[in-house]
Amino acid sequence: MKLTARTMAKGGFATVAALVLLLGSEYPGRTGPVVTREPKAEPVAKVDLLKQVREQYAAFKGGRKIWGHGIGRKIAFTFDDGPHYQTTPRLLDHLDAYGLKATFFINSRRANRFGLASAKSYATLVETHRRGHLLANHTHAHPNLRTIPPLKQKLQIELTDRLIQRITGVPSYLFRPPYGAMAPYAKRLLRQRGSTVVMWNLGSEDDKYFSVSKVLNAVMSKLERHGGGIILMHDTHYWTIEAVPPVVQAVRVESCVNLARGEEPYEMVGLEYFWRSRVGKTPPRSRARHRQWLARRAALVKLCNSQPRAPLPAFIGGESS
Repeated sequence: MKLTARTMAKGGFATVAALVLLLGSEYPGRTGPVVTREPKAEPVAKVDLLKQVREQYAAFKGGRKIWGHGIGRKIAFTFDDGPHYQTTPRLLDHLDAYGLKATFFINSRRANRFGLASAKSYATLVETHRRGHLLANHTHAHPNLRTIPPLKQKLQIELTDRLIQRITGVPSYLFRPPYGAMAPYAKRLLRQRGSTVVMWNLGSEDDKYFSVSKVLNAVMSKLERHGGGIILMHDTHYWTIEAVPPVVQAVRVESCVNLARGEEPYEMVGLEYFWRSRVGKTPPRSRARHRQWLARRAALVKLCNSQPRAPLPAFIGGESS
């Protein structure tokens, strides 16, 4: 049998998730005939990665609360509750392998430079920044902000802001409240500081399900329902780390299916695509962002047009050859 757009359309996201787990991350995502002509990617000038990341932090100042809805088939990866020196480094390698950048909402208590284990996590945090990922505030110790007094709310926010600025050299304006619970005082404080609150609409349920397959199915089922958005995962769980490659592969397969149908594919992007100004108009898309879009689309078309590693096993349902 052959894997075709019709086969994948019959099975839906559950079929995609099962196939990705079975075939492994090497499967390139062939879903049918050549889907489209590759767009010509414009040459991208070499830039200092860390300088570019530092400039990106300032672009998030003064934004509206982000939920992940309303911008089409775009997906951003976010990871909470880290860093952890035993799990986060492997996640960084996975993201590098797929050329993805993510946002890490950190708890600063995990990255004390003077602790035995926490010093290793601090070094992991520095490496996360060095590889071009964004660091964001998830409070110092992950309390429910509604249950602590205003002074402690302020301390929880400021301690993590200081740690991020120590590592990056610039303030971070991204904040995610633990449990999604925002207190009135914290809301006013963050607004005064110009912070953008980032929520999510694609929860991975990785604190409920402790296996790669269940995390994968949770993400893909919500993606089918919402059509795009912000994925929430935790880089402190080993099963979450190993679920990232299958999730990326499943998204790529679905993107190839959409291209074969003549529809818009999914794009894995950064949070900057979700940001909207709190006052006035949001600046128009820059030429640099358009070049990035062309490069992503050219890479996706090339991937979709590549040959599969091997034919699918006959016991998987679908069309037979």
